[in-house]
Amino acid sequence: MTPVFPAADGYDVDSLIIAGGWPSNLSELFVRAKGPARRSEDIVAVSDDYVAVIDGMSSPLRGAGRPASGREFARAIGTALTALPGDLDARECVDLLTAAVGRITAAHAGPAGAVAAIYSVRRHQVWRIGDVHVRVGRHAFPAQKGIDDALAAFRAAYNLALLAGGASVAEIIETDPGLRAAFPLLEVQPALANARSPLGYGVFDGTRVPSRFIEVFDVGENDEVVLASDGYLAPDRSLRKAEDHLRHALDTDPAALGALAAMAKPLLPGAWSADDRSYVRLTSYRPETDSDESSLP
Repeated sequence: MTPVFPAADGYDVDSLIIAGGWPSNLSELFVRAKGPARRSEDIVAVSDDYVAVIDGMSSPLRGAGRPASGREFARAIGTALTALPGDLDARECVDLLTAAVGRITAAHAGPAGAVAAIYSVRRHQVWRIGDVHVRVGRHAFPAQKGIDDALAAFRAAYNLALLAGGASVAEIIETDPGLRAAFPLLEVQPALANARSPLGYGVFDGTRVPSRFIEVFDVGENDEVVLASDGYLAPDRSLRKAEDHLRHALDTDPAALGALAAMAKPLLPGAWSADDRSYVRLTSYRPETDSDESSLP
């Protein structure tokens, strides 16, 4: 099956890492930055053995002119993944990917690293580290991260209070005072990365990812699998549905205080979306009986 690339929206070729043949079971793929003025910190990696959506973490504390570390983390993970042998289990894969980002240093305060959902062709499993949407067959596993939920709720509450006091939606979008009020939390958030804490979270940042943050989802033969970054609202069954779901939220809640509140980022003027986004849909199969050596169209 030929992968679907939405012609109307375009996709970011620079955010794809392809190695080997193009899997015949991969039916939809899309990745794009949130706007024309920046490069995507989402990366999609595809090899004969793995398909992954990787989401580099961005920090609002990064000063003007400082490089975004999220893309560097995400590309390092994607590049390393496409070179790994296909017989690894989740623990082995995660440890090797952690080593691949061990020398990266973020030149900014606040959150750093990358999260990922990885489909293993040979293991017939999806491995998730961090807040990436996953769907396996009829079962959806939305992205969840307690510290982000707490920050998003605080930001929305702060901005809604300002709106009630007379601020305009345009002012909230332009300056996002709720996010600025949450900067002290963002400054200390890295202490929760891979930490034993009620708000701890799994992330590829060069430190060991505890096993409790490595989620494993078994995939049955011919099960449909969706991997999507949290630039989408849910692991919808098709790219069109995911795009429609997102577009409706952006149209009705550009300040990200209602339907888009969990994203904790407004739709800025001139931007395509509130966040980078990536989506992959494929069907599980047995590689020894269903292979395709075709290249990227």
